[in-house]
Amino acid sequence: MSLSPDYGTIDIPDHIDEVVSDLQNWIDGRKIDVLTVNRCDEDAVIEFLKNMSKLSSLMSVQIETRALKRVQSIHGDELPDNVGWVINERIGGEKYPDLALADFDYSPSSDWVWPGVEIKAWCPFATEMSGRMMKGQSIMQKYPDQLLLVAWLPEHLLYGQPKVIGTWVGDGLEMAKSRDNYWHNPPSSLILEPDFSPEREAHKQHTNVDRYLWDDDSSRKDEAEKMAKELELYDTSYSFDADYQQRVRELYSSFNYKKGTNFRKLTRLHHTPLDTFPDNIRKNTTVEGKTLAEWNAHLKRGEAEPFKRVLNGSQTSANNI
Repeated sequence: MSLSPDYGTIDIPDHIDEVVSDLQNWIDGRKIDVLTVNRCDEDAVIEFLKNMSKLSSLMSVQIETRALKRVQSIHGDELPDNVGWVINERIGGEKYPDLALADFDYSPSSDWVWPGVEIKAWCPFATEMSGRMMKGQSIMQKYPDQLLLVAWLPEHLLYGQPKVIGTWVGDGLEMAKSRDNYWHNPPSSLILEPDFSPEREAHKQHTNVDRYLWDDDSSRKDEAEKMAKELELYDTSYSFDADYQQRVRELYSSFNYKKGTNFRKLTRLHHTPLDTFPDNIRKNTTVEGKTLAEWNAHLKRGEAEPFKRVLNGSQTSANNI
C-alpha cells in the first residue's frame, strides 16, 4: 500500500474552493437549532455576555456535522470510489482540518495530514477568535485547506436560536505565510518547519510549526547576528524549503533558544483579511437598534442597563438579526 493518498485526477484546490463556496452560501444567515438561549437573569447579564462565546464549540460541532451531510450529498458524485468527505475525528490520526478529503484506501494508522475545510464558530462578544493555525507551510503546500469562519449570535442579541450573521473564508497556506513572515526574525525569533515523515508511527509524527525565542546571554547577540548574516538569514524572507530550514537549524543549534507560545492563535497570525473580519462584523451588523460595535462598547464599560432593556422587551427590535 502506498504511503501517499491517491486522489487520482482530482484538482484538490479547485474541489475545495467549490465546496467552501457552496458551504458559505448555505450557512450565511441560517439559524442553527443546536440549542435555544433563554433569557438570563438581568442581574447576571454582563457575566452572561462575557461567557456566551463558550457556546461556540457546540456551534462548530453542529455546523461541521450538517456541512458534512451537505458536502457528501452535493459533491460526493464528483469523487472516485476510494475518496470521500469525512469528519476528521472519525478517521483517526491528525484532527486538522475538521472536514477532511480522505483516501479510504490509505491506512489511517499513520498521522496523515488530509486536505479539507476547517470550520470555526466565533461570537462577536468574545475577547478573541478561538482556534489556531498550527501546520507548517511545508505540510500545507501539499495538502491544502481553507478556513470557514462563522460569526453567530442569538437572534435577539441575548436570547433565541443562534443565527449566523456573517462568514469569512481564507486559504490556510496564505494564513500560515502571514504567521511565519511576521514572527520569523533571526536571530531573535526563529520559525522551524516540522520534520514530517508519514512512515513513522502516529505518536512520532510532527506537522506543527514551532517558534523559538532568543534565550542566550545578551553578549552573544552580536555573534548570532553575524552568523545569521553569513547564513543569509538576516533580514530575508522566510522559506520552508529544505536548504533554508537547514540554515535556520544551524543557527538554532549554535545558541540557546526557548520555545515560544501562542503565536499560532488566529488573532496573532497578522493576516490582514482575517484581522479585518471581526471589525467589519461589529461595525456593519445592527441588532436591537445598535451596531455590535456599540453593544461591545456597553459590555466593555460594564453598562448593564441597555442589555436589560433588551431582556425586558423595551429596546427597539426593528433590526433583529
